[in-house]
Amino acid sequence: MIIRFKLWALGIATLVLAPNVAHACECVGRRESREVTIAREFKLADAVFAGRVVRVGPRLEPEWQHAVVFRVDRVWKGDSVTTHTIYTADVRGTCGFDFIPGQHYLVFAENVPVWGGLATSICMLTTATKKAGDILAVIGDGTPVDAVTTAWWRRRDFLLGGALPVFGGALAVATN
Repeated sequence: MIIRFKLWALGIATLVLAPNVAHACECVGRRESREVTIAREFKLADAVFAGRVVRVGPRLEPEWQHAVVFRVDRVWKGDSVTTHTIYTADVRGTCGFDFIPGQHYLVFAENVPVWGGLATSICMLTTATKKAGDILAVIGDGTPVDAVTTAWWRRRDFLLGGALPVFGGALAVATN
């Protein structure tokens, strides 16, 4: 009887006094129908693209965060670029997505400035492309990405951030 009491007391003490070391993922607000969820997630995402994982690697700070590099072949939202780097948490007990190099994925990502760019998790609609039929039925085919659509002379950031101000300034100097 005394041994049973001691084991019971030890169990209660462990639960009460043990530090909270496990952080399980909890995706809040994901209870609507699949069609509503797809439409909502598409609206909330800053980038939606399909591509093959080129590399998965840990970042140094914070070390629980992984940088995943994709070779992009289709875009629905966001920049039409041939590569994207997306951040996700480590998959051990957090909401990180377990990307496999060489596999093809449909990625929904949000801009997370504290992470340094676009990020995704298991709470978003990111999934292997071969399992994304219901999502693709709602969002459509997207736009193919190729060398022509991402050429440096067609990119808005090149024109607005570099070429136009330089050429415009040179033209203004030449005409004065």
